[in-house]
Amino acid sequence: MTEQPILPTSITAATDIVGRRFVDFDGNHANNESAAGVSTFGVKAGEQVPIVCIGLVVVECGGTVTKGGLVKADSVGKAIDLAGVGTPLGRAYDAGSNGSFVRVLYGCFAPVVV
Repeated sequence: MTEQPILPTSITAATDIVGRRFVDFDGNHANNESAAGVSTFGVKAGEQVPIVCIGLVVVECGGTVTKGGLVKADSVGKAIDLAGVGTPLGRAYDAGSNGSFVRVLYGCFAPVVV
């Protein structure tokens, strides 16, 4: 799966972070909220977690993801269909289901670009 990270950075992980998940601005997995970025790999609490703030990124699915549809974070930072409720974080370039990986066009300003 191809990624095009445009703006990588890092933040301090508040908890153990799993790779390929949405991460909030406090360094936790995003929980149906806005996100600072998508983690590129996992780290332990207190370490710097590399995130992509803008770009086409690979994210793990926590449920159904519809190709071309808007996605949000589930309770552990995985991508799921927005289904009209929650904070949109990006648009899926692939279809997926729980445990699979999809490409998401993501930007920390996602509601503006999707």
